[in-house]
Amino acid sequence: TNMSIIDFINTYKLKKGIELIKKKDQSISKIAYQVGFNDPKYFSRLFKKFYGMNPSDLVSTNKHADN
Repeated sequence: TNMSIIDFINTYKLKKGIELIKKKDQSISKIAYQVGFNDPKYFSRLFKKFYGMNPSDLVSTNKHADN
């Protein structure tokens, strides 16, 4: 994978976070805790690092797709 073990695990957790965000029934903070992060800010920072957007941007994108 050419990733450190930490990056590999975080990528897995972030992918699970995306699945939960797309369900739209929980806050970003709650999702961060659910997928195993102790700090929602750290979850958001990593999310931006790996995906180039904030988790809240994904929520906004999903809301526009529903309309």
